[in-house]
Amino acid sequence: MSLKSILVALSAGALVLAGCSSPPSSNGSANPDEVASEPADIGSYNAAILAAAEPFENLTEQAPTASADTLKSLIQEAGSGAAKVYSSLDKSARANLQNAQTKVNAAATGDDRAGIALAAVEGYRTLVESVRGNTPIPMNVSLLDYAGFRYQADLSSDPARWDDALKAVDFAGQQWAEISSRVADATLRDDFSKALSAMRKAAGERNLDDAHRAVTGELDLVDKLEQFFSQKP
Repeated sequence: MSLKSILVALSAGALVLAGCSSPPSSNGSANPDEVASEPADIGSYNAAILAAAEPFENLTEQAPTASADTLKSLIQEAGSGAAKVYSSLDKSARANLQNAQTKVNAAATGDDRAGIALAAVEGYRTLVESVRGNTPIPMNVSLLDYAGFRYQADLSSDPARWDDALKAVDFAGQQWAEISSRVADATLRDDFSKALSAMRKAAGERNLDDAHRAVTGELDLVDKLEQFFSQKP
């Protein structure tokens, strides 16, 4: 999995601005000190944010099995990416990103691979939720990635974090409900719904093998969703 297809869409100028305004937010009357100023070029801003998110994606995927040297490099890459965009984030996102990095480093100190993956995936979520305006590939698709990564990280824990895995499926279901009607490919739409059901069933039954298969299928289908939305006129 990667954010490359989204980055390509942005760099190609496919970004559709929502009236050149900030995205809907619950901070409509927030203290201006808590909200980052509107970037002059939202397309470039979003591309930078997603580029910073990609190392967190790589870290959460590879943390459970990476060699010590590779893991160290992945953590450094995530930190470097975060540093490049940190000042452009709003106060809440900065705090969340810093918290994720602190947890990554703490888990790394104890060689807690699942802990690293769980912390990294929250850094990933913080960044993709910081994207502004309307993008060719909806933010919900990246958040479906997040849910799959979170579920995978839960499975890598010992023992597996089944309750949290079910929460990840619930979150995925919410994201899917928001965009499923926009997926004209009936086969893809049906397959994705089935993948979420399989994830829920496996987690409910505490079946590790089935859970791994189900989430692998979900993440593969997220790739197909990215392709579907990137090809829409």
